[in-house]
Amino acid sequence: MMYIVNHSIKYLRYGVVIIGTLFGCVASGASIEDYIPPFNVWLEASNQNSRSASLIYSVALVESGKYTNEKKFVPWPFAIGVGVDKSLGQLTHESIYPETFEEAKHTLTQLLANGYTNIGVGIMQINIRHNKHLVEDPIHLLDPVTNIKAASKVIKQCNKNKSATQMLSCYSHGRYDSKRGAIYANRVFDYEARFAKSFINKHQPSGEISLAELNYFYYNKKPPSNELISKEQTQIVERE
Repeated sequence: MMYIVNHSIKYLRYGVVIIGTLFGCVASGASIEDYIPPFNVWLEASNQNSRSASLIYSVALVESGKYTNEKKFVPWPFAIGVGVDKSLGQLTHESIYPETFEEAKHTLTQLLANGYTNIGVGIMQINIRHNKHLVEDPIHLLDPVTNIKAASKVIKQCNKNKSATQMLSCYSHGRYDSKRGAIYANRVFDYEARFAKSFINKHQPSGEISLAELNYFYYNKKPPSNELISKEQTQIVERE
């Protein structure tokens, strides 16, 4: 595979020199959207947690979402979020959006080498400080499928007999009753209505059951009625 390499050096305020090596794939013309996992990956996470695929995709949008050059708002597979760490002089949160795995790997490797642990990695922004145990190597979290599987484990821990709002609050802030968590949850619901429904409906295989059916089935564990399917075409899921 041939690459065009453009080296540029970016100095972030936390003192780490990041070489912005932008790899433009000539052979395949791959874009960031090509690295977003297909429908079945989101559906698998949905099945494991009894939460809709659209909700899980919306978490990814809140965690790593960014507009592409084509003005499409998508979860960013190689996103890296550097959290506050006063001991290292990192006083604000900073988001980095590498275009390729190679660039993201280089950036993450440098951050880890310089002692940073409060780092959100990948499409679901798995925090290394709190969830390093979910993978053998933090670099593995730059694989979007591995990242979603790790996130699914966190969601499962937060999901026990809780409402969607409580689960999302736990996922984002580690507490079920956090005010910041409730704000986060509302943002997820907003993105679900604005972006996720169209993504899931567009990418689910033809001939499969509808998004409304999927949502209802995983929430209630039984086939939906025609009346409910009609209702859920205008409302993604009924919240607790």
